[in-house]
Amino acid sequence: MNKLMVLIAFVFTACTGTMQQDNDSKEATQVENEKENVTTLQLNNGAKWKLDEATKKNVAALKQIVNDTSRKAELASALQSGLDTLVSQCKMKGPDHEALHQWLEPFMHAVKELKEDDESERQEAMVTIRKELENFDMYFE
Repeated sequence: MNKLMVLIAFVFTACTGTMQQDNDSKEATQVENEKENVTTLQLNNGAKWKLDEATKKNVAALKQIVNDTSRKAELASALQSGLDTLVSQCKMKGPDHEALHQWLEPFMHAVKELKEDDESERQEAMVTIRKELENFDMYFE
């Protein structure tokens, strides 16, 4: 009976380890697939995407937050608040709205990283935030 219990415990442990490795492998593959499936923001047949006035106003506010040197200590929370306002006031629909989401995704991710404890992650996040705000004017009017 003891041998049977030891054998069951061994099989269970071996299967659990294999299952964890399989799950880790699936997660890594999923992340890679998501990276490959990210569509790059492009112009609308050579023209800039159209924005509603609320969205223009809220993106201008985000730019102001980044440029306001007196707000550096509260930058992450101020940007998050600005993003929350942008999202709650956005009434756009259709392809222009989808293009805005393509722009917003990396920006929102960078704002989240700005809240991290790691200084290098925060610096990298600021580079992305500034780059995305510069890119905004290339794709939207």
